[in-house]
Amino acid sequence: MAIAVTSPATTTSSAGALAPVMLVATPRAAAGFDNDRIVYVLEAHRLQPYADSQWIDTPSKMLEPMISAALSRTGTFGAVLEAPSPVNAQWELQSDIVRLEQEVVAARFRFTLHVTLIEKQTRTVVLVRDFDASAPITGTGPAAAVAAANVVVADVLNQVAGACANEVARRR
Repeated sequence: MAIAVTSPATTTSSAGALAPVMLVATPRAAAGFDNDRIVYVLEAHRLQPYADSQWIDTPSKMLEPMISAALSRTGTFGAVLEAPSPVNAQWELQSDIVRLEQEVVAARFRFTLHVTLIEKQTRTVVLVRDFDASAPITGTGPAAAVAAANVVVADVLNQVAGACANEVARRR
């Protein structure tokens, strides 16, 4: 399907239907998850960083394009843009990383993302929800944690994209 930009706020498909534009804000991160350290948990509420392992960037910066890609794959949006953008989008998705950690005792990796979907013209919040997933860690050390992290992040982002697409479609 060919998409052509017709104004700063809308796009039109070849079928002539208006397609909404989504703006994805850079995710915020809870304390302990706002740096590039890969963390694990041995006891509740105590994050431990791996000594010699880290993410390639902060989770917030890595997640923003991944969220955008997941939303784009739904086919609901004419465009999915990352903030800041000069385009006047109809929708904005804000998110907060609540948890992104290896739970050593449970032998799993867990990711929780809090999202807020806003209809921008009226500044109406239409969806507020926590999305959570965990996956077993099948090895030891940071490499096994990263492999499990990839699984749970993909799961959560697919959940988020589906929920946002459904909400936007319901309001069209």
